[in-house]
Amino acid sequence: MSEVGPSEGLPPLRPLRDVVEVALRAADWVDPAIDGGVIELARYYAGLVDNAHASGDLVLFQKAMGVAGPNLHKALTSLGLSPQSRGALDKRADDGPPVDVFDELRKRRSSATG
Repeated sequence: MSEVGPSEGLPPLRPLRDVVEVALRAADWVDPAIDGGVIELARYYAGLVDNAHASGDLVLFQKAMGVAGPNLHKALTSLGLSPQSRGALDKRADDGPPVDVFDELRKRRSSATG
């Protein structure tokens, strides 16, 4: 079995550090004074992936994605910068009471029969 070293076969990748910075600037709810630790973790993990990709080493890139990728996702999610967490944040920002779909169905059925 041959070792896989530097490879020209890595796909082009927009630098994740740049993507993280754009997301952080757009997230007006993120407070650097409070969230600074998580912000720096996100930057660090994005930088690890970027450096591994820039090396051209497929194995190093795969290891970085396997370790830094999930941790970057967790950091971004905790800051409200993933689709999943934005949905959760949007629900908390909703001023109306939660809607029980079963209550709504019961109301519709009772009004249709009564």
